[in-house]
Amino acid sequence: MKTEQDLFLLALQQGMYLAATMPHTEKYIREQMRKYEHTGEGVVPLDVQYAVQSLQVGLGKRKALFTMLELLLRRFYAMHDRDKALTNYLFMLRNVLCNDAFKSFPKEIERKNRRIESSEQAIQFAKERELLPTWNRYTETQIALLYYFIYILDRGKSFATLAQHGETLTAIRGINALLKEEQALQQRFIALTQFDAQQPADERNVALITICDSADIPNETAQLIRKSGMHIEQLLATTYVSEQEAQALREHEGTQHFAQLVVEAALLQLASADMPVIEMRAAAPQKLEPKKQKPAKAAPAMKESPKEIAALKQQLQQAAKQIESLEQALTREKKEVKDTKLALSKLQNELEELTLERDILLENTQPHANALTLLENMQTMMMQLQRELQTTEEEEQEQTIADALAHLKIAVVGGHQNFHQELKKRLPSVSLFIGPDELNFDEKKLLNYDVVILAIHYCNHSLYERVFDYLKRQQAKQKCFVTQLKNVDSIAHEIYYRYLA
Repeated sequence: MKTEQDLFLLALQQGMYLAATMPHTEKYIREQMRKYEHTGEGVVPLDVQYAVQSLQVGLGKRKALFTMLELLLRRFYAMHDRDKALTNYLFMLRNVLCNDAFKSFPKEIERKNRRIESSEQAIQFAKERELLPTWNRYTETQIALLYYFIYILDRGKSFATLAQHGETLTAIRGINALLKEEQALQQRFIALTQFDAQQPADERNVALITICDSADIPNETAQLIRKSGMHIEQLLATTYVSEQEAQALREHEGTQHFAQLVVEAALLQLASADMPVIEMRAAAPQKLEPKKQKPAKAAPAMKESPKEIAALKQQLQQAAKQIESLEQALTREKKEVKDTKLALSKLQNELEELTLERDILLENTQPHANALTLLENMQTMMMQLQRELQTTEEEEQEQTIADALAHLKIAVVGGHQNFHQELKKRLPSVSLFIGPDELNFDEKKLLNYDVVILAIHYCNHSLYERVFDYLKRQQAKQKCFVTQLKNVDSIAHEIYYRYLA
């Protein structure tokens, strides 16, 4: 259903944004990457591609995690069909997100009977159940999004079950109602992600120092900037954001985005000294307009100390060594490519020569091939004649044995009833059958038979001893044919070669 797809696309945007931005998810995303590292990549439908590409998660680790999530999405479309790939991927995101402090979040949400209508209620819900011992690491919007993401998956699964059981109209109504409830949250979500989108340089006219100071920067980030030989106040005065970004900073992200912008400005300052820098988004122009940007005018330029200059020189030397090493590696790669092309050309020439030789040999060996085929046909015919001759001889031998045994009077002691029936078909001269447990019979009758078969594979031991001892006392032991064989043809052959051959 289209409405169900819309619901899951909304959940996809929320889940991928959360997985790329929440502090605890990196470990679990990397676990999924290892799990599916040998899986190929499939084709993602256009509507899913559009939903993913419309997201902005920022740079650095966020961008790296988001790239991993995009790769996992393509791998899920390689493993599953179109209908199941998106659903399975969403539940994979659910497993990634619901770890650490959020491990019991889904069960608590399932137990709750009524809908949480705001992010404040979601925060209160988490605090009451002590689900987030480190909840201050997360923004209210992140926690609200996570709650709604789990809620959408749970309800969407219920609606899909209704549709499978024929209640399509009920499912559509439920999905439409849920989509309507999510509209307000989605507007807030879009506003949140707008901060991560790149802004044109001419729209960046708000200096960071007008909305924060060095006290707003986390200690770890501040120490990192100072170790690089730069001053936080100067960076804040010369780093600009747009009005929209400034609003997003104040309302949603706080010091997390301040730290990100300061680090980017520091990297840009290193880049101006010809240092290799990780790829990042377009930075704010470092031009000052005195009338508009009074804080920038008030920030004095600070002189770099000898230690800082020495540290920067050392960094430059290390960068130069890295560049030299990369150039050498590139030269080696080019040489290897050239050698590979030469070797490939040589192999192609050899292949052409071998192909020509093969064609010549095929032309010259055609008469030999015809003779060989004729010889093989003659050998096949000879083997067929030999088999027919052997079959004829065996049939004649079987007939000879059957004719000879027809003149013998044969009795059978022991053996199963089925065995008796098969023996009767093969040896029509068998006229007496004594069952394996039959003890009441006249032993003297056995003296009237030429052969007495004792089938000991299915016979009472007392019966066997009675018959054998009696014939032995009557000097007729030679009539006893004791056997464990069950194959009647083998028994017939044994009797023939023992008594008649």
